[in-house]
Amino acid sequence: MWLPCVATTSRQPQALTAIGEVVGTVSKGLSEQVLARLPTCKASSLKKAAHAECAVCRMEYDEDDMLTMLPCKHHYHSDCIQQWLTLNKVVV
Repeated sequence: MWLPCVATTSRQPQALTAIGEVVGTVSKGLSEQVLARLPTCKASSLKKAAHAECAVCRMEYDEDDMLTMLPCKHHYHSDCIQQWLTLNKVVV
């Protein structure tokens, strides 16, 4: 496969687009439709002993934080886990 040799700078976004068109793009993450179906809840609804911090950002949950629950029953900050799952299909 022939790939263009292009020196890219921030002033040449069209060069990156051209490379993407030749190489193609691959999404390793979950779709927005799948992410939207994951259940959410407020941290205040959890028992205090249940997962006191987000394993992605390592911050403790505040009562008003929105959490997303995965099928494995683990909770994460919604923003953290959605960002993670758009890049990766698995949580390690």
